[in-house]
Amino acid sequence: FALSQRLENKFISFTIDNPSDNALHTIVTTLALTHFNTFETRIKSFISEAMVWATINVHHMVNECFKAVGERFHYVYGLKDICAVMQGMSRATTRFFDSPASLISLWIHECERVYSDRFVSKSDFQIFKKKLNDACFKWFDEYDDDINMIVSKNNLYAPLVLQGLEPGSELDQTMYSVMLNMDKAKRVVAEKHLEFQRSAKLAPFVTLTHSLSHITRLTRAMTQPSGHVIFLGSHGSERRVLIAISAYILGIELVSGKGSYDDFWKACKRWHKEAGLHSKRVVVVLEDD
Repeated sequence: FALSQRLENKFISFTIDNPSDNALHTIVTTLALTHFNTFETRIKSFISEAMVWATINVHHMVNECFKAVGERFHYVYGLKDICAVMQGMSRATTRFFDSPASLISLWIHECERVYSDRFVSKSDFQIFKKKLNDACFKWFDEYDDDINMIVSKNNLYAPLVLQGLEPGSELDQTMYSVMLNMDKAKRVVAEKHLEFQRSAKLAPFVTLTHSLSHITRLTRAMTQPSGHVIFLGSHGSERRVLIAISAYILGIELVSGKGSYDDFWKACKRWHKEAGLHSKRVVVVLEDD
């Protein structure tokens, strides 16, 4: 494919190289420390000296090992993914994350959400997990004596509302913390589903471990600023139910993008007005069927 010179004369071409690792470290560290500025000095030092470098290292590893070919066409990773990891890290609060060990565990979780959630095969995830663990030993070993225990855990993080936050609590329901009691989280999801089922008249839905992990991923995306997620898989009601339950748990209005172009455009105006003027949280579901 080639452009004719007559057509090319109508445009201006710009080439923008990726920043060097040192420049990238400076940019990401500056952004990260705007959030971690209220943390202890040792935490700020850990973020700038180890965690940012580890994130850059993992990003380069992913780009080298996982190429966008064939059925893996969506394996496209850019600098925005580094920012996505740090955006997840910025959900840490001094109440729940007061040590390098707790931040390392969160960092592992965020790297898995940003990078490995796109993988379509178990072997890809296993390769990524091994290299992610290697990065932990390389960059974090001096910050915690029990790094083996940290990397061996498969912690899930979720908003407090998913963990049975009591009504009237002084804590924000969207605050992020590790899920220590999976059974309690299952009960919360089951209770919310029963409430939702009565109002929406849905078919019975079994709360399994993999369904809970999907809900934690969805609530994570829904509680992030401009959060979004692509839910790949076969068509079916379970996928829509998982999205609906996640929105219901968070008290967010769920709207569908189906309809004609004109209807969709009018709906977009309404959603933007509700979100922008009335600070109303809205989840828009766009399906390809």
